[in-house]
Amino acid sequence: MWLELRWKDIPFHLDLGIPFNEHAVYTALYKEGYHRRVRRVRSVLTLANRQKQFDFTLQHKDWTPEDWKKILWSDKTYIHCSAHARV
Repeated sequence: MWLELRWKDIPFHLDLGIPFNEHAVYTALYKEGYHRRVRRVRSVLTLANRQKQFDFTLQHKDWTPEDWKKILWSDKTYIHCSAHARV
């Protein structure tokens, strides 16, 4: 639940008995070493995909570097740049 909260929503979930706002929460968390981050979305590696990867590994475990050089690799990398993104 806490990972899904926005800064401005945190004061509503804390009952400290004193009034405070979003900026006070941000400042306190920042001083404690917490920083705003965007959660990474990771693809789920299913059991079937894990099995396929394992089978591929077993089939190619004895390949030499010369065998791997014969493969045409097509890396598909997508990079989305925004104000807070690192590349």
